Amino acid sequence: VAREIARYPIDAIILTELFYPRQEFCFCRRCRREFSELTGRSKDITFNDIQREPNTHRQFVEWRSDLITSAYREIRDAIRSEREDIELGVNIPIDPETGWNKELKAQFGLNLDQLIPIADHILFHLMPFSPLYPEPGSAAWSTLANALKIGDSNYQKGLYIWGLEQEENISWLTQLKEETQATRIFARLNYPDNSNRKREIHRGLS
Repeated sequence: VAREIARYPIDAIILTELFYPRQEFCFCRRCRREFSELTGRSKDITFNDIQREPNTHRQFVEWRSDLITSAYREIRDAIRSEREDIELGVNIPIDPETGWNKELKAQFGLNLDQLIPIADHILFHLMPFSPLYPEPGSAAWSTLANALKIGDSNYQKGLYIWGLEQEENISWLTQLKEETQATRIFARLNYPDNSNRKREIHRGLS
């Protein structure tokens, strides 16, 4: 699919929601088998079992992030095999429900240090699970801004937001862009039809 899309006259491909929906994923038959082969653990292991054993939990987190990183790298290579000049963007959720930037790997399988060299642009999706945006100058604003100042400062950083319905939100985004040294803003005027469903899946409610 990536190779086919790269043949179109486009400037960039942005990969969004290519990550695990929450930290308990995935315990399908294939994942159980592969994790069992990797660690020697029973195929009947549960996430509760993993949480009780710090070493096993570390193995689980690293294993998942390696799978996600490999998927991004494979897509990047497929795009480059068609055209070298197409920019690759990677969408990273930043949300208080997931410890801002502190649990990207554990929650979603996203290893930012590994993804920065793969992507041309890191696109931070602001608070997709907690759409209550903080006021500039508040403590919550500082927390959000600091969460976006992660990784090597040399990479290209963008901001992405759902529900840009009010004009004042543009100045809010512009101020955050300047404070965090982002280079681009991507915005959707409304929320996706399935945004509530996405939050429920992340929270384990469905």
